[in-house]
Amino acid sequence: MCVYGLTAEQLNTLPISMALPLWEALRKTRYRPPSSAPRRFYSLCGRDDLALTIFGTDRTLNVTESYKQRNEMDHEAQTSIAKLYGEAYVSLAGRAKEETTGVGDPRVRHFTDIRFPEDYRLREVETMLRSSRTCVIRVQDRPDTSDHDLANEHQMLIMRIAERTLSLPLGRAALTFATVPTAQADSYTLPPLEFAVKILPQGSVLNLDGARLTDEVRYWTEFNNAVAAALRIAPATKGVDYSWIILLSKPPELSSKHAGFIYGLGLTGHLRSMLPFQAFGYLAPKHNFTTMAVLLGLAAAHCGTGNETITQMISVHTPALLPPNSAELNIPVLTQTAGLMGLGLLYMGTRNRKMARVALREISRKDLVKPGQTDEHRESYALSAGFAFGFIMVGKGAQSNPADMAMVQQLQHLIHGECPSIDVFKYQKPNFDVTVTAPAAIVALMLM
Repeated sequence: MCVYGLTAEQLNTLPISMALPLWEALRKTRYRPPSSAPRRFYSLCGRDDLALTIFGTDRTLNVTESYKQRNEMDHEAQTSIAKLYGEAYVSLAGRAKEETTGVGDPRVRHFTDIRFPEDYRLREVETMLRSSRTCVIRVQDRPDTSDHDLANEHQMLIMRIAERTLSLPLGRAALTFATVPTAQADSYTLPPLEFAVKILPQGSVLNLDGARLTDEVRYWTEFNNAVAAALRIAPATKGVDYSWIILLSKPPELSSKHAGFIYGLGLTGHLRSMLPFQAFGYLAPKHNFTTMAVLLGLAAAHCGTGNETITQMISVHTPALLPPNSAELNIPVLTQTAGLMGLGLLYMGTRNRKMARVALREISRKDLVKPGQTDEHRESYALSAGFAFGFIMVGKGAQSNPADMAMVQQLQHLIHGECPSIDVFKYQKPNFDVTVTAPAAIVALMLM
């Protein structure tokens, strides 16, 4: 680079794919530069101190210039106590805010700042996924609009921004996955979700209407936010066991936040050491979110093992696995849905036909709820059964035997409905809802 006269300004104009190896070579040379290099080399690699030591200065300064430079240096060095205090306060406040946002881990930031000092795309992604700041938007001022219509428009706008905020934990989970290598007290950090919006030019801060943000939506949002926080802990992190969970994160009363954190730890395999009596301590209060999180988390931690103890826990909360004449248990449909999904994870790739038949039968189940009750989770239940069947038989389609082909025909039956009779003018109506069973059967057949 010195031979061809390449300068640092010219390096900045190159594409990052070309400039990166050159900057890396300069960075490595900076620590142990050769002593016989030309002056231009030391300037290029950022070692002007060595250039002055070896070659000296190009000219001598007179008394006036020396006094002028010294005066400028003294003027720059004079900093008031108030300015120093303000800078320290801003720095500490920013650091505390970064620790509660869930993004911008200092360890990851330090690495990326060294490797990519002028690439700010990662910082932009962190800014987009930061949910703890109040969103500021500018609305065009229209004097002809009434106050009532303007308030409705603002609420609709806030609702759209809230929908975006609800999706931020998913992106944050992907960005910060496995970025915490050690189990510390600050590993359990739930970044807040701010739904307030500041409207400009009025400058008013408006909150989302409580009727639009229902309790169910809020609980699921807290659940997803906690899952994203738990996924920050790396799977290889040591010391994340039941005692650590109880000491740092378990609240006095079970909540959707703690349930999401438990589920996230299960996804990273940290629930393998949880003993049965410890799991039953979470299942006994019959908190829906916690029950679903424990069943799915344990199944994910023991994925593909077919563990009998975990199977018994899932069976207690999944009536489809109980004998036909068993007593009816008042189990919510969502808990049964989580049990079926956990069954598929636990027996993933095992080709266990007994469990596969159970999942296949549940796709077209009609007596899911008692007469008079709402059937709003019927599609979720059927789709979960389809995924469970697909997980159990995943990748086994090429090894199908006659018994498996019978299940394939039943899946085709659930997709297309009843076959027409011999009379072309008559069509036998299926005894199940094809719009519910078809998506689940397609997923099962695709995974198989």
